Formats: sequence, C-alpha cells, structure tokens
Amino acid sequence: MKMTKPKGFPRNLNRRQYHQNIEINKLNRVLNLYYQLPRLPKQPCPMDQLQLKVRSWYNDEIDDQSMRKAIKRDLDKLKSILVTGTVYCIPKKGNQPSEYYLSEDAAIEEMDAELALVLVMANSYLHQYLPETIYNNVKGYFESATKQLEKNTQLQDWQERIRFVPTGYHNTNVDDFHMEKVKNIYTALLNNEQWVKCLYRKEGSFEQTEYTLKPHGIIQYGNKQYLMASKIVDQYSELRTFNMQRFDNIKFSKQRISVDVDSFDLDDLVEEKEYENAHFEREELSIKLRCENYLRDELESYPIDEYQDIIDQDEDYFILEAKIIITTSVLNWLVEKSHSIQVIEPQELFEKVKVHVLAARNYYDVDYDDLAEYRDDEKEESDLDSFFDDESDAEIGDINQDSVELDHE
Repeated sequence: MKMTKPKGFPRNLNRRQYHQNIEINKLNRVLNLYYQLPRLPKQPCPMDQLQLKVRSWYNDEIDDQSMRKAIKRDLDKLKSILVTGTVYCIPKKGNQPSEYYLSEDAAIEEMDAELALVLVMANSYLHQYLPETIYNNVKGYFESATKQLEKNTQLQDWQERIRFVPTGYHNTNVDDFHMEKVKNIYTALLNNEQWVKCLYRKEGSFEQTEYTLKPHGIIQYGNKQYLMASKIVDQYSELRTFNMQRFDNIKFSKQRISVDVDSFDLDDLVEEKEYENAHFEREELSIKLRCENYLRDELESYPIDEYQDIIDQDEDYFILEAKIIITTSVLNWLVEKSHSIQVIEPQELFEKVKVHVLAARNYYDVDYDDLAEYRDDEKEESDLDSFFDDESDAEIGDINQDSVELDHE
C-alpha cells in the first residue's frame, strides 16, 4: 500500500520532524493562552476577544467554529499542566460567548523550594507596604509559591513561620487608606514619561503645597517609604526627597511637560543618604569617637563607615575613626549612646551632641551626681552578669561527655 503525505506536509521534512513541529506548535499555543488569559482579580476574557488575541497561532485556513474548538482543547490542555491553580470558564446563555480567566494562583512553572521560600518571605514583607490594588494583582504568584513550598516540604504553615516587623515604637499596621492615595506613584514609576501633580505637607507642617513631580524611585528606610523625585522649579527640575506618608492627593499630569531631567542612579542616592535629613550641609566629616568596649561587637557587625578604623585604647575603651555624613539617624544614635560614646572630633559635632544631651538633662531634672550614681549601678550590674556568665561557662565545662550524650538517645 502506498503511503501518502498529509496535506500541507513540507517536502524538505521527514514525517518525524513534521510531527515534532506540530507538537511544538501546540505547546506554543498553550503557552500563549497562558500569557493572554486575564488573572483574577482582572475581568474574564470572552471567547471572541480571546480568539482575536491568539489567532496568529492557528491555521489561517480553518473557520471560526473549528478555531474555537481548537482553543477549547488547548485550554483543557493548559488546565491539565498547571502546577497550581486552574482555568475557569463562565458559560453564557444564547449566543453570548463564554468567558475565561486564570485563578489567582495559576502557575505553569514549578518552583524549587528555595525560590518558593524567597517569594513567601517577599510576600510577608511587601504586603505591608504595597497599595492594596497593586498587591491584589500579584498576590496570586505569592499564593502559588506558598502552595508549592508546602508541597515540597510537607509543611502547611509557612505563612505562620515568617514575620517582618517594623523597628522602634511604630505600629505594625500600615494605613491602607494612605497606601491607596499613593498608588499613582507606583504606576508613574512604571511609565518613564509620566509626571504627577500632588499635594504635600512638609514634615512638621500642616500646610499643603502643590508640586509637579517626576518620580525616580522609592526607598524603604525602616518603617517609612521615601520618594526620590524631580520637582519643577521655574522651568527647571531639582531632585528632592518626599516622605510618602505626607502626600494628601496624587494625580497624573495630563499636560505634556518639557523639562530636562537629569538621570539618577538609585544606588548612588542610597549611598549618599539622600532619603534622610543631614547636618553640616551634607558634607562628610572625619569623626573620632571614644567608645566603651561593649559597643565593639555592634560596630564591627554594623559599621558606620566601610573604611572605619577601630583602635584599642585600654580595657574599657576604644577609639573609632570614620568619615561619614551626619544624618539625623547618626546624630540620634550619638545622643542615644552619649552615656557610652564621647565625640572627640570634630568640635562642631561635639557641640551639637552636647546641646541635645543638655536638653534631655533639663527635661528630666538630672544632675551630675545622679549620672555618676547611674553609671556605678550600671557597672555593678554588668560585672554581676559577667560573673554569672563565667560561672555558667565553668559549670558547663565541668560536665563530662558521657552525661551530655545521655540527652541524645
């Protein structure tokens, strides 16, 4: 019996290559459907619109009814290969086309445990700081990561095992109303040509000022978000930092704005501490501090300067030399640790710290005798803790190896 090639079979391909190409084309169609289908909470897509989006992936010679059948077969195939989630169909009455969409957690690619864990951790952090409307459009990816992590590790409570909490006295709850107000900033960041008009209250003021801004980036510093943006000043642009909690109203600028804007590297802005207020006109100062020895571990683990130098002085103190910008947080740290750190150089920094320390002393009616007594008590308590630590170490050292091994059956 004579074999005949199917219609449309390319002469320069053998039968095996032909069938391979068909399978590759089917796979491409399924992948294209995955990327074209809307994902909750977006609105579902009617079949006629979906057909227009993916038509180029199907044979031009087939009629609309045959194409719809082919798309439905591919949708069933997509549903069967999803790692998490599913494809939903909303049937319609009469001649109305059915509607299709992906569940929030639909994912076609399997994640390893490490990637899934990173996304679960990112979800725990980002959910606190993203506007709800933006977060809702991406939370399905985090849900998929959670399900895959639970599947890979056989643990069902990963969301309860990771928490990010703010530092300091701040409440852990983020103001959802505030986040919704600033969502247009996030949208503008995705459009390099978009400017925004906003009402802003400077810190410490209730007066609103209107600005036209070109957003460059957002810096998350501790519990606060700062917008790095160029603002228009007399037909020129100037880089400024804005506390995102101080915006009252943000709208897209409808008119086209023709102002030259310098490009900025966000990493450079972070390195220069542009998100913080600073003293001494933001100049780097060469500082010398006399510090109590208990601070050494902290300053070695979290240096205040990449090239700082720690110089041993005696059993109680060491000298720290560094070159840094005196930001608000640095000054606050020096004031907070003023009972353990003395500014030796420069004199202007010594005077600034001294003003804050004296102000605190006046508020709490503290005299020098009180301070001396406090330091003696602190030293006695520290010596006592050290004594008990040494005793505990000695007791542990006296335990023989056999008795230790009895705890591990």
